[in-house]
Amino acid sequence: MISSFSLALMAAYMLCMTSASAQQTDTTHVHDHNHGHSHQHSTSSPHPHDHSHAHGHVHEHQHVHDHGVPHSHDEFTLAFIGNLATHNASFNSLPPIENCCTGFSDSKGLGFGFELGYTTPLTADGLTITPHIGYLNMPVSFDSYSTEKAFTGGVVSGDALFRHTLDVTWTTVTFGARLEYPVLSGFYLGFGLDGYFFATGSFHQTETLEEPSNLVFETGTRVRLDRNGYVRGQNAVVFNATGSARIRLIEKQQGSVGVDIFGRYSLPLQPLFAAQTWKGMSGNPPGRFFIDSYSISMLTFGIGLVF
Repeated sequence: MISSFSLALMAAYMLCMTSASAQQTDTTHVHDHNHGHSHQHSTSSPHPHDHSHAHGHVHEHQHVHDHGVPHSHDEFTLAFIGNLATHNASFNSLPPIENCCTGFSDSKGLGFGFELGYTTPLTADGLTITPHIGYLNMPVSFDSYSTEKAFTGGVVSGDALFRHTLDVTWTTVTFGARLEYPVLSGFYLGFGLDGYFFATGSFHQTETLEEPSNLVFETGTRVRLDRNGYVRGQNAVVFNATGSARIRLIEKQQGSVGVDIFGRYSLPLQPLFAAQTWKGMSGNPPGRFFIDSYSISMLTFGIGLVF
């Protein structure tokens, strides 16, 4: 009888230990697969210390997840740009253009173009670099006036006002890279080095009799020296230092296109034409022409589609 009672007691003890062990295993399993989500704690767990330690581990994991490095990604941007170029110039002619103008000075012109850029992050706090390449069409018109003696009939001469016009259109390939940093949410400031390859330059030149209205040139018209041609910069590639500001209007989402607006200002690091004197091909003797300087600073503005 005693032996049977002892066996029954031992069997009950073994069953209780097996149940407790199973309960501990189930609690650990729920913890491992929920990663910190709230769950019920059994008050009958025989190992409260061990379970509390495991819960503290989950809290630490959740903290790292919430405050980790922000997600960043590469972007392609197709930008359509407008350009206000200031042509800081002093010359009476550009080679190979020959004329009798006393001198041209500064002028401004509006241009247009496009740009393709690739933006990639450099640091976790948002610093990016954007190499880019593009096309820019830059027309400009130089005007100069002079007063000269002209025959008004017979042997009588009087003052006549002449307008000398030189229209130049530069076709330019642009390239370079910019660094940008988000100073505010969606607002970026940047600095870059831009190169401008002046591939071609076409010109149209005229000389017009403005006053008096009854005078004409020997051609029978009020316009002479009406001709076209091509011109190349003395420095085919010119580098500019550029400051920029950009605003993200529409953030790029999965499967959508973002939109940026931006403005940039570029200062030349070298002139398009340095000071020089060149000799023409016509006339006896051929005329000599001068260039004091010719450089271009630019204000660029535009809108970019972000892919």
